[in-house]
Amino acid sequence: MLHNAHPKKVFIIIAIISLIIVSIWFYLNNKKVDSTININLNPDSYIAQDTKLGTIYISTADTVWPPQVSAVKGKFECAESGEEVLVGGRTIKKVIAGKTYCITASSEGAAGSTYTTYQYKTLINGKIASINFVLRFPQCMNYDEPKQSECLAERQMFDPDGLANAIIENARL
Repeated sequence: MLHNAHPKKVFIIIAIISLIIVSIWFYLNNKKVDSTININLNPDSYIAQDTKLGTIYISTADTVWPPQVSAVKGKFECAESGEEVLVGGRTIKKVIAGKTYCITASSEGAAGSTYTTYQYKTLINGKIASINFVLRFPQCMNYDEPKQSECLAERQMFDPDGLANAIIENARL
């Protein structure tokens, strides 16, 4: 049907379809996280209240945000190993705000972004508290200036460790 159409009409149709696709992509990639959930699911589980990333380019990739903090009785152990870009990710032991954490991070790339899955564990009140979440980091070099510099600066300043610690610290476990 389009092969008989006037080239100007075909161009206009393609331009409109492209504009719609770009608009949808822009909307989906610039949604702000706005959550004020405060629900105690059980005594050993807590969903953080009013946890926002406060970022423009970095976003959550989880369908549920903020993440749930859970706690179980057990012995806190951390076996450091792996690489972040390999199956299973990289596990390290790190002191954050005076608490020892076992952090596992696993990253994979997809369509101009890197998705990193984080798991943080620490000992709180004799229990192992843990949190899991996924963040989407765009490839900043895909942006033109000044967005490229803004994205790079945001990435450099962003602290997933501080985010995880704040959520766990505020959990009522």
